[in-house]
This record gives sequence, C-alpha cells and structure tokens, in this order.
Amino acid sequence: MNLTKYPQSCFLIELKDKRILIDPGSYVYADGSFKPEDWKKIDVILYTHEHEDHLDINALKIILQNNQPKIITNAACQKMLNEAGIPSLTVEPGEMTNVENIEFKGIKAKHGLLPSGDKPPEVIGFLIDRMILHTGDSIDTDKVQAEIVLICMCGQVCYEPKNAIKYLKKVKPSLVIPMHYHNDNFITDTQVFTEALDKAGIKYRILKNKEAITL
Repeated sequence: MNLTKYPQSCFLIELKDKRILIDPGSYVYADGSFKPEDWKKIDVILYTHEHEDHLDINALKIILQNNQPKIITNAACQKMLNEAGIPSLTVEPGEMTNVENIEFKGIKAKHGLLPSGDKPPEVIGFLIDRMILHTGDSIDTDKVQAEIVLICMCGQVCYEPKNAIKYLKKVKPSLVIPMHYHNDNFITDTQVFTEALDKAGIKYRILKNKEAITL
C-alpha cells in the first residue's frame, strides 16, 4: 500500500490496485505546482465535509474529465454534488459500503467552532478497509481501531495536540500522520506535533507535500 500526502487534508492511497483520493480541495492547487487535471486513474474519491479546502466543486469537475471515480461522502456534501449534477454515494456514521472491493466505513466526527461564528459543517470520517482512519476536521471522533490515523492536530477548527494525544492513546494506531497545516490560513510549526507525539511515545511521520511512503 502506498500513501501520498498533499496540502491540507488531501491524501492519495493506493490499495488493492485501486487509487483512493481524499479531500482534494482548493489548497491542493494554491501554489500552481499541481492542478486538478493532474489527477489520473482515480477510482474512488472521499469527501469529509463541504468546506472548499476539502470539497472544491470546480476542481472536481476537472478531475471528472479525466477520471470516472465513485464518490463517497455525507448527506450535506451530496446535496452540493447533486446541485452540480455529480452523482455520489453517502455513508452515515457506523454505516459501511464496499466499493471496488474495498470497505469504507463512516465514522462520526465533530467539526470545531468556526472563527466566523457560522454553524460548523457536518463531518464524516472514513475508516478504509479497517486499516486507515481519516478523521476530517474534527475535535471529537468516534474511537475505532485503526493501524494508521490521518489526523489534524493544528488546533484550528480541529484537535489541539493534547486532545489529539488523548484520542490516539485510545485508538492505539501503529502510525500517525498529521494533516491540515502549512498553508496561508493554517500555518503551524510541526514541532508542536512532534513534541507531543514523542512525549506520548506514539509513532508518527511528518510528511512533506507530495511525499509518498509505502506501508
């Protein structure tokens, strides 16, 4: 299995000869070095919630010109996709669906308060093939067993490091990969993550954008 990190909360997971893309939102393309048309051979796209840094409708339309993926998301995102004429599947928290011989389970997650004071969006986390958990932007995620956890630890609309550590100690993953940092709106020194994770004895990898690892 290969995993590649992209800006914000975007990951490309290559599993069982399939390519799974998670939250390819607007920040992925912000510096111009990568474009929506660069995605190729995508089999499944997962969207955790409706914010543009996770679900960029215009970028998705371009992605769909070169790919025919199955899209899995929550009801709020599906409404947006329906309005754009884009079909999708939904999963509720605790519900599981099988696409391309891979299991996707919806995990209950809670978005943090927004600086604007607007109502936070609905978030769905994903447990992929009972191995990889992507929490989305969450300050409170249902506890499920997962070997690899992709988690926001920046403390802006999602977990602060100390609360992330409490969560991770209960989930007990073999590897943690932080996400949702290093851009103009969420500038975070990864030392904040590493110090907390080191102190807790939790194995982790800090990945650069476009860095790939084999697991």
